Amino acid sequence: MTQPFWKPQPREPWHDWRTYSMLVPILSAALGSMIFMALGFSFTEMDSIGAGVQTRLVVLAAFTVAFGSTFGSVGSGIEVFSKVHKKQVQVWDWVALVVSGLTTVAGFGMGFAALLGATAEWSAVAQVYGSLVVGTLAALDSTCDMVELGGLFGSFELRMEKWLDEKRAYNEANGLVQREPLPQAKLREYRAWTAGMNGRTPRNLDALTELCHERGREPPPESTARRWLKVGRNG
Repeated sequence: MTQPFWKPQPREPWHDWRTYSMLVPILSAALGSMIFMALGFSFTEMDSIGAGVQTRLVVLAAFTVAFGSTFGSVGSGIEVFSKVHKKQVQVWDWVALVVSGLTTVAGFGMGFAALLGATAEWSAVAQVYGSLVVGTLAALDSTCDMVELGGLFGSFELRMEKWLDEKRAYNEANGLVQREPLPQAKLREYRAWTAGMNGRTPRNLDALTELCHERGREPPPESTARRWLKVGRNG
């Protein structure tokens, strides 16, 4: 028995887990970036914001950006390497992978610098300039995640068309094509077919069935077909 077409049908992006593996981190990073930008734009009014509130906002922004950058790299990395195996990878995909790796390394460096504090000379430099570097890389990382997510949405129709073509070719090659059922023959059609046969009308069910198929129709139920045969024999 021939196995049915085995490739799964492409899922719509909103029903695909890969969409949310990138969308949720992107939104998280966007929230953190918004908080940092709001603090930066309102620097002239910082005195009106309590120190405790400032601290909470900075910590919240730091965690949301870090979550977005780190977990977004998981979804986009899986998407890039799936394209590699399918030989569909492009320049943007490699750029996204490189930026993701650099952001992760820079983030680890900043984390160690914060933990070491003043016990290492390089940690002071990293704490001053590292935030700018990591923040820039995190922003680029989220942008690359958006590129991968946009590619997932944009390629859905192409992937669906390719899947349909492959399924059609497979079914045709293995005799699995499902044809539309033929309409059932009607008595007036049967009389019209047999009108000019000069006595060569069907004499049994097999002959009637063959005639119907030749005319692109399905034969009627057996009881009805037997009545038609009697009509044909009686003229």
